Amino acid sequence: MTLPLLLALIAAQGAGLPPHPDIPAAATVAEHVGDCIAATTTGGVDPAVLEARGWTRGNVQTQGASNLRMAIFSRPNDLTVMSMLVGPRGIQCIVMSPVGDPAGLEAIRAALDGELAVQRGSEHEAEAVWITPQHRVTAVRIGNAETQGLKIVVTPVERQ
Repeated sequence: MTLPLLLALIAAQGAGLPPHPDIPAAATVAEHVGDCIAATTTGGVDPAVLEARGWTRGNVQTQGASNLRMAIFSRPNDLTVMSMLVGPRGIQCIVMSPVGDPAGLEAIRAALDGELAVQRGSEHEAEAVWITPQHRVTAVRIGNAETQGLKIVVTPVERQ
């Protein structure tokens, strides 16, 4: 699945169409973040971890960006897109998912509270942050009030 297709599905949802059956439940999105955490360390990202957890790698080309490595992953019957980046901004694993209804944003945040086993470090209407001993997890709302999605960025934290 491509990002434009994901955004089109989010837009269709906002147009009053019934929710798409492949929009994942809050607990499933939290599990996806757990997959990102398992694959992301201060030493890099390990696509084999995601593939072992049922994710399929897509085909991405990064022309002219020799200092950027990227991989995109998806799963059957799930509109979530996961990407792994290693570049100038460091190491990131990103989960992007549509949200089925306005209450879904808070449901995903609550599911992340349980998945990460830590309290949110900071929270605003459009963003929430959790810091675990090994990772920083930032969830940012994407879209607008009618076409909602969530981008969750996992970055490793180096401890001294």
